[in-house]
Amino acid sequence: MSFRARALIALALAVPLSAAAAGTASADDFSEQGLHVGHGGVAHDIVSSSVSDDGVSTYFKRKMILGPAGIMFSGTSANAG
Repeated sequence: MSFRARALIALALAVPLSAAAAGTASADDFSEQGLHVGHGGVAHDIVSSSVSDDGVSTYFKRKMILGPAGIMFSGTSANAG
């Protein structure tokens, strides 16, 4: 698969991930995301944390990198309460 095709796939995946993490409005919520595109590839990352009305806290971090050597995806998540 060509680098261009992999970059297009990465961008296609990044948009829904961005939409899923956007829109937090409460003071108990935090969300940050970044999309970086350059000559070496594409990187997309999301960090989000929240506390629900019933006290359940959630944290997740996702990172996807697409470059000439391949694709890397990592994720961390935690729930408490």
